[in-house]
Amino acid sequence: MKKTLYTVCMMILVGLTSCSKQDYTNSIPANSTALIAVNAADFVGEQSPFSSLLMPFVDNDKKELKGIDLTKDIYLFAAGDGQLGLCAPISNNNELHDFMKRLYNLGVITNHTEKDNKNFYTFNNQWVIGYNDNTMLIMGPVTGADAEMRLARRLEKLMDKDEAQSIKNTMLWQHLEEKNSHIRMVAQASTLPEQMAATITLGAPKGTDPADVLLEADMEYNDGTLMLTGNTCSYNPNIKQSMKKAQALYRPITIDWQKMMTDTTLIGVFMNVDGKRLIPQLQDNRTLGTMLMGTEAYDQIRNTDGNLAILLSPNKETEENSSVFTAQIHNLPNEKNDKGERLVVAVNMEALNGTIAKTITPLLGKVKRIIYNLNAEQ
Repeated sequence: MKKTLYTVCMMILVGLTSCSKQDYTNSIPANSTALIAVNAADFVGEQSPFSSLLMPFVDNDKKELKGIDLTKDIYLFAAGDGQLGLCAPISNNNELHDFMKRLYNLGVITNHTEKDNKNFYTFNNQWVIGYNDNTMLIMGPVTGADAEMRLARRLEKLMDKDEAQSIKNTMLWQHLEEKNSHIRMVAQASTLPEQMAATITLGAPKGTDPADVLLEADMEYNDGTLMLTGNTCSYNPNIKQSMKKAQALYRPITIDWQKMMTDTTLIGVFMNVDGKRLIPQLQDNRTLGTMLMGTEAYDQIRNTDGNLAILLSPNKETEENSSVFTAQIHNLPNEKNDKGERLVVAVNMEALNGTIAKTITPLLGKVKRIIYNLNAEQ
């Protein structure tokens, strides 16, 4: 009798375990260097800048993603090796599977393989899609059949991860969970374009690794502009204290800085500072220091006590890799335009060229400008 009771209890336990769904977020690579969480309903909206990858899976009649749970967040991530990805929760595996088969028959997705109740496809010849009963993963870009197969095997392993191996045990996830806006981001500065990373790490001690600096931001999107409002912080208390001290240098900007952004300007940095106090911060910043060295920029900045614009444009002769920039410095008179902005970094995506542009465009297809605004209240 006891043996029978034990057997029944074990069968019930196994049944409960097999029916319980694994948390879809466990599949996000634990070594990710950037995370963006988007409310799923906002993700598929017409105004969403992030819907490029999932638009082929949207039911135009119902305005919903077939089989995707719109009550939970969708996550975009940058893995440690630089590959980009998307993780979404599944509400109805059968509905998603039927829809994917229709897309396959239409030629929208290709190269279908199946293993251990997981399905894999290729999309746009560079993105690999994988899904099981509760998780959809999209990662890329990759080129070639061998690379696609390796990435499919990687997705398979990611979908089998448990919580002990997941990103939930990282500081990046903990910082993201502290934010509650509909679109929120936490990223290591090393994930950003080098020139933007150099700007937001201004004030960090000399020799600071950008991977040790986090950018935390709430995000809003409107008419082609992705607005990031946030702050930088660090796991390292010395770096965090140094950057917080440097942020005290920024006074309210009193110009309409948008007038300074031309079609050829890739990055514009705008602030209101005492240039003499800013010079040491620039000299400790390897990237900005190198770009300004050998020019009259330091003298211009040193003689500034007010609004300052640093405009970076790709050198036309090396436009393909966009690694060499021309820097222009502008000292600007005060205007009656105080919006409380203290540090603004504006990125003109339409002036972005080379490898970075090819990589990021599929995820940010609708974004024409990215604007970072320092949240001085934090």
